Amino acid sequence: MMHTTKHDNDKQISLRSTIMSLLEDSKTGYCREELCRKLGLPRTTIFEALQWLYQQHQIYTTLQCNHQRGRPKVFWNFGKNQASDKTYI
Repeated sequence: MMHTTKHDNDKQISLRSTIMSLLEDSKTGYCREELCRKLGLPRTTIFEALQWLYQQHQIYTTLQCNHQRGRPKVFWNFGKNQASDKTYI
């Protein structure tokens, strides 16, 4: 069992705050890859913060389909989506 320290918790809160600021300033949102490049952190670290913010209803996702094979690109956006939790672009 892994124990988190106050320092670890402070880092997580700081990361979430930084992500919220980036998303708030963006009109189209960011995909996880772009957030990783901007923050210089691993995808899993970014995803944990995004997932927590999503579960708290502070951010929402939109999907960009390229109408080809493969998964659609997920964009993370600030605020509450008025339509549904997953909006296709």
